[in-house]
Amino acid sequence: MCPICFNDYPISNICVLDSCFHRFCKECIEEWIKTKVNDKEVTVITCPDNRCLKQITYNEVCSILTDKNLLAKYEKFTLEKSLETIPDLRWCPRPGCGNAMIGGKKTLMMRCTNPSCLFCFCFNCKEEWHADATCTQYQQWKKDNASGTDRAKLWIQQHTKACPSCHVAIEKNGGCNHMTCRGCHYEFCWICMGRYTSGHFGDAYSSGSCPQYS
Repeated sequence: MCPICFNDYPISNICVLDSCFHRFCKECIEEWIKTKVNDKEVTVITCPDNRCLKQITYNEVCSILTDKNLLAKYEKFTLEKSLETIPDLRWCPRPGCGNAMIGGKKTLMMRCTNPSCLFCFCFNCKEEWHADATCTQYQQWKKDNASGTDRAKLWIQQHTKACPSCHVAIEKNGGCNHMTCRGCHYEFCWICMGRYTSGHFGDAYSSGSCPQYS
């Protein structure tokens, strides 16, 4: 019997995890992994049993996922998570590019190495290169010149929040409260604005770490 859906299945439709030997039907374990991938929780995907902390291995995930698009997404997110551990790595902020580059401690300006892009941006704030202004001055200039009317400025203040990492204005237009900044890829909670980690909102068995989520 699958402990998730409580249905009986033939052995051919049962998946046994290598690390803990817990058994689940193939549909339920794939749905569990699918949810984790779509939430970008790919660094550590654990067994669905809430009493088990064993990790489902990369090879297991690849063998369980039958959707090629989802598998490609998993591999992409896994690579991105690995690259994000490099302190001097920067993603090109130009929409549609997403090229990754390595800078240095003395780097001020980054030029995208993608031949079809070559966008120049600031190493520190990841914004368009601002040679004659500090990052703080540039952010203030953007706020002051973001719109031509007080009404538009008021809308920005009421409908956006600044990324806790790079301070770029972000609008939430739907979906869950797990946010990922497109500029710096920082993951945070829209409710408390704290850093998002696995289990932040809790589950059916335990409360999460978000102080404002209930």
